[in-house]
Amino acid sequence: MRTIFFSLLTAVLLSGAAMAQQTGTLGVSGGYPGVSAHLGIDDVGLKGLGVRVNVGYQYVDPAGLSIGADLLYTLPVDTGDLPGALYAGLGAATIPSESFTVHGLVGVSIEWMELGLDVEDVSLFLEGGVSYGIEVYETPEGEDANTGIGFLARAGINYHFEF
Repeated sequence: MRTIFFSLLTAVLLSGAAMAQQTGTLGVSGGYPGVSAHLGIDDVGLKGLGVRVNVGYQYVDPAGLSIGADLLYTLPVDTGDLPGALYAGLGAATIPSESFTVHGLVGVSIEWMELGLDVEDVSLFLEGGVSYGIEVYETPEGEDANTGIGFLARAGINYHFEF
């Protein structure tokens, strides 16, 4: 039931954001604890605030199809001559009937043009953070679901578009 609620809440937030915004990202990432594809919308109600929906496969126990969402904020930090934009965020992910985690993350997004590559609208990102598994499911054996502290680390590529 909670999975359905969070899925509907995410859909409502994204549908409202999509009507009001003009830029987004489409990307893929891989690392720990899995791989995913994602769709993001930039500047949702506040400059620098974005929403990202993730669908992927978590290959670390518990393994399975993972669905999640992140709220990301681009930090107003002057990186000087270093390329990239720093961001921080909060999110949640679920493997239906298996696990539910919340996480915090920090990352850097670097446009390929800033690296001297002649490729527009594409960026590389690196991010890492801490996660916490919350007990919302019971395993088939009747034991408590996975809980506790974990971490995440991933690298990915984004394509930036206007709509």
